[in-house]
Amino acid sequence: MFKKVDAKVSFPKMEEDILTFWEAEKIFEKSVEKDSPQGDFVFYEGPPTANGRPGLHHVLARSFKDIIPRYKTMKGYRVERKAGWDTHGLPVELQVEKALGLKNKQDIENIVPGDVRASIIEFNKKCKESVWEYRDLWEKLTRRMGYWVDMEHPYVTYENEYIESVWWQLKQIADMKNKEGESFLYQGHKVVPYCSRCGTALSSHEVAQGYKVVKDLSVTAEFPLLNETVKTSVLAWTTTPWTLPGNVALAINKNITYVTLEKKDEGSGERVRFIVAKDCLKNIFGEEGYTIVEEYLGEKLVGKSYQPPFAYYTSDTSLKNHENGWKIYHADFVTTEKGTGIAHEAPAFGEEDMDLARAEKLPIIHHVTLEGLFEKEVTDFPGLFAKPKEDPQATDVEIIKYLARQGVLFSKEKYEHEYPFCWRCDTPLVYYAKPSWFIRMSELQDDLVKNNQSIQWVPEHIKEGRFGEWLRGAKDWAISRERYWGTPLPIWQCETCEYIKVVASLKEITELSGQTLADVHKPYIDDVTFPCKCGGVMKRTPEVMDVWFDSGAMPLAQFLYPNQADEETKKKIVGEKYFPADYICEAIDQTRGWFYTLHAVATLLHKAKKVPTGNAYKNVICLGHLLDAEGKKMSKSRGNVIDPFQMFEEFGADPLRWMLFSINQPGLPKRFDLKGMRDVQNRVFRMLWNSYSFFVTYANIDEWEPSLEKDGEYKSAVSKNYLDQWILAELHGLINAVNDNLENYDVYGATKEIEQFIDNLSNWYIRLNRNRFWKNENDKDKEDAYTTLHQVLVILAKIMAPFTPFISEEIYKSLTKKESVHLAQYPQKALISFVDEGETLMMLMRSVRLTVSSGLQQRSQNKIKVRQPLSQAKINFPELEKLKDENGKLFDELVDIFLRELNVKTVVFDSSVEVGVAIIDTEITPELKLEGEAREIIRAIQEGRKKAGFNVEDRITLGYVGKEHVFDVFQDMITKEVLATTVVKRTLSDAEYEETVEIEGGKFAFTLKRV
Repeated sequence: MFKKVDAKVSFPKMEEDILTFWEAEKIFEKSVEKDSPQGDFVFYEGPPTANGRPGLHHVLARSFKDIIPRYKTMKGYRVERKAGWDTHGLPVELQVEKALGLKNKQDIENIVPGDVRASIIEFNKKCKESVWEYRDLWEKLTRRMGYWVDMEHPYVTYENEYIESVWWQLKQIADMKNKEGESFLYQGHKVVPYCSRCGTALSSHEVAQGYKVVKDLSVTAEFPLLNETVKTSVLAWTTTPWTLPGNVALAINKNITYVTLEKKDEGSGERVRFIVAKDCLKNIFGEEGYTIVEEYLGEKLVGKSYQPPFAYYTSDTSLKNHENGWKIYHADFVTTEKGTGIAHEAPAFGEEDMDLARAEKLPIIHHVTLEGLFEKEVTDFPGLFAKPKEDPQATDVEIIKYLARQGVLFSKEKYEHEYPFCWRCDTPLVYYAKPSWFIRMSELQDDLVKNNQSIQWVPEHIKEGRFGEWLRGAKDWAISRERYWGTPLPIWQCETCEYIKVVASLKEITELSGQTLADVHKPYIDDVTFPCKCGGVMKRTPEVMDVWFDSGAMPLAQFLYPNQADEETKKKIVGEKYFPADYICEAIDQTRGWFYTLHAVATLLHKAKKVPTGNAYKNVICLGHLLDAEGKKMSKSRGNVIDPFQMFEEFGADPLRWMLFSINQPGLPKRFDLKGMRDVQNRVFRMLWNSYSFFVTYANIDEWEPSLEKDGEYKSAVSKNYLDQWILAELHGLINAVNDNLENYDVYGATKEIEQFIDNLSNWYIRLNRNRFWKNENDKDKEDAYTTLHQVLVILAKIMAPFTPFISEEIYKSLTKKESVHLAQYPQKALISFVDEGETLMMLMRSVRLTVSSGLQQRSQNKIKVRQPLSQAKINFPELEKLKDENGKLFDELVDIFLRELNVKTVVFDSSVEVGVAIIDTEITPELKLEGEAREIIRAIQEGRKKAGFNVEDRITLGYVGKEHVFDVFQDMITKEVLATTVVKRTLSDAEYEETVEIEGGKFAFTLKRV
């Protein structure tokens, strides 16, 4: 006997029971430890930060992370799945700042008034506590959704041993030299994206995550030339008016044609002269109102001096390179595509500006502090924020007003463009010249692109598109952060000779300094000094590392390689057992986050000959973002966030996982709504469960048990019944398709194949075969039906196990009495033998269903119920007619399908009918109408049996009033269908159920009583 099936099962309750079973029997652990003839399959878990609540988008990512390891485990691989926690960086610091009511870095250093060291200790202590605030909720989510990952032994990025591995990896990079003999790790004074709120620089891949489309102000300002006989102003254009107080030069292109023109001043009426690029003339002045005085190449302007609109620094002769300031210089980057063909230069706030400043030895003015405020020298705007978070254009407006008052504002306009904001605190970034530590990624662009060629990306277009483009434009990686809670940079520098040493382990620190550290974080590590070979003192550079380096280093650091790793682990890493990963998965924003840093670190370490390949991963599924039903991003402020735990409680984890797998291809944005969830639950899970319930119900009634082979496996179905052969052929095709899809990481494609099969199984195979399970007096045919359906359900449970681990477990355990489907072998391609005509059978059946569908459509158009018998259907089906002589039995079975599905008395073959179409005779004779009423009566009684809670096999006594004329003709048919042993023409006084319904305009009352 099989376990009794509750037709109205609660999927959430069933899943909770299975979770309890998995944990009690350690099924996950057994799945990892079982025989793995295929060897290792390596999966890397991208580490989340547990200082925020997990959301529905985390279920999306974790579902895709889970499915491939489950599949590969069933395919015979050993798949270790080590969980990880990302614990450092700005996300954590900002949350602590908010909790403590801190506004900026200065507040952090003043937590303990007057004691910076004690303040940092307290702040980092709070950070360490914060990272575990929601750990229980994350672990609960992971457990409840059925994501199998080892959370008992996770890697934690703040632990000393993990940090040591990060240090070691950076040391290998520092020891690498480029063609010029320079280290790949260097300190440079470069213009970097900078967040004044967080007080730190950001790397290019961090900046890429924070762009927004904004409306900004651009300005064309007048810069009067000095020593000219006629007053002439150069018109320079800028999109950053707030940088104008830091102007030290103007840039033109010596190969561009410029013009000096005269124009009537609209205010004074005097003639004034301006200089602009000729190609920009019409965009600035229109077609008329000016006279061109002179036309020349830009080289004529080089070296000329001008009066800047702000003169705060022009008289400061102590300013380095002061003598070269406020002149016109040539720059190749100047074009005529926008503006005036003349660029304002403020080297402290622009990368190209700084390059020009280095080449021409220009003065560099930092008129904005690291806190984002104008310096006191900017006397008209002291203490004003350059880019206020609340109103990023506010300062630009003030600058424009000042220019207008001074009479040097030529024009202003609004324009729409993308502007970078801090990806964590949402403050507008500024580009700021400051010292930072860099890795020379720009010198490895070719290596990055080459290594990407061997990675399989899903979706494929990401490879050469979003990711490939990023690699081709890779910039040097700014890895230092002026923060507190992070992996300290392991760089010590001599105060005397500036010698630099990169340390790779705690052991090395102890050997150099004699100090032993229990905690390597700031400020403890800042206390470590040691003597330089020159006799000076080596002190650590104060910065911490970009948190993305922590996560990019995880392939080795998760195993504490090499400092704390055992010899076996070291061999596995060097021997490509643990490196690279066979599979990773995250959202699309990680193309410039984790996907990139993994790839960058692997490329660097391979270049240093420390890892066997330049790829950290071989296959990656890149997920689109999750949206609400209207296509809007889910957010608390919009009130459209859906709680994943609510979904688990209402629908279960399996339907939620399936919904996320099957909405669309993984790289596309996914609209999520409750209507879709209900559809998935009914269309896939209820349908599958009903098929399983049908089998168990009738198998238990007949006390049917499957036969076992010697090895304990269940015998394969061998049946001559066409429908059995067809469903097995379809199952074989499903096995092949799902294997192919999952081998190619096409999860979406696999779900579509499975959904179609479940529909075939429930709405066609079982529906057409009901009588074989119940009213079949042919023992061999009944055995074939049970054996076939049993095998189909068992194998379908195996196929679906990686997708829907709960319902698959329930069905498999019940039908096989084995421990777990997740310890079973995944169905192999060509596993099931079926008749050679299997493919032909499937094509034939598809044609049958198409033809039946056309006939049912005619019924619908004529508003004739399917239960109403009709006289005939005409079809043109050449393939079926051929079978009449070749295979009479199959011909009869297919014709019988037409008779039953179209509910007609005869099928007529007519070559004049369109192939694939059934023409139904819609005339309803009195005899046919009477039989139709009989079938309606049967339907009403069967529904009554269900409502009364009768078992399928229960015999009944039927009492009725009304429709006696129908019973006069069809009582035997009605009695047989509803399992009535006695029929009386009256209602039963002791009935267990009674109901009155309307059938074809007449009342029909019936009562039911179990015998």
